[in-house]
Amino acid sequence: LEFRRVLFRSPDGRSLATAAADGVVRVWDTDRGVETEHLRGHAGAVWSLDWAPERGGIATGGADGRLRLWGAGGRANVATPGGRVLAAAYAPDGSTLATGADDAEIRLWDTATFTERGRLGPAPGRVHGVAWSPDGRRVAAASDEGGLTVWDAATRTRLVAVQDHVRRVYAVAFSPDGDRMATASEDRTVRLRDARSGSAIGPALAHPRRVFCV
Repeated sequence: LEFRRVLFRSPDGRSLATAAADGVVRVWDTDRGVETEHLRGHAGAVWSLDWAPERGGIATGGADGRLRLWGAGGRANVATPGGRVLAAAYAPDGSTLATGADDAEIRLWDTATFTERGRLGPAPGRVHGVAWSPDGRRVAAASDEGGLTVWDAATRTRLVAVQDHVRRVYAVAFSPDGDRMATASEDRTVRLRDARSGSAIGPALAHPRRVFCV
C-alpha cells in the first residue's frame, strides 16, 4: 500500500491520520498503535490531508477531484475544485482552508459554510503544496516550473514569486516564527529561504532522490 501523506498529527497529539493510494483515510491511536477510524469516500488516491487546528475535523483532497471535510461519524461535505486536489492546509485559526489543484489556483474555503471565499493565483503550474504563515496572514504555494509563490490572504495580492528550483516543487513550510520558509523539490534539493523575499539562504540541501515533504 502506497501512502501519499503520512504522520499528520491531531492537535492533541493522540491520533495520527494517513492518506493512501487506495482512497482510504486512516486514523490511528498513537499510544496503542491501532487504527481507530477508516474513512472511505474518495474514488482514487488521496493526495492531500490536514487536521483542523482543533479536533473538529480532517480535510482531504483526492485524485477524484473531490475535497472532503470529515467530521464526527465520518461525514463529509464535498466540493469539486479544478482537477486533482493536490494540497490542503488549514489556517492557524481553523476558519479557512487553502487548497491547491491541477488548475494552478489556490482556493480559500470557509470551513463553517464550506463555500469558496476566493482564489489566489494562478501559480506557475499545478499546486502540489500549500502552507499558512503562523500568523495566518500569508499563504505559500509550491508548484510546477520550480515555483514558489506567496500571497497576502486578506488582500489576495502576490508578495513573492520565485522559480529557482530546476523541477517542480512538492512542498513548502514556514518556520514557527514565520521568518523563514523551506521548499522541497523534484530536483532533489531542499532550499531554506527568507520568508519575506523568498530568497534562498545558503546553498541548496542535496538529497539522493526527489523530496516530497518538508
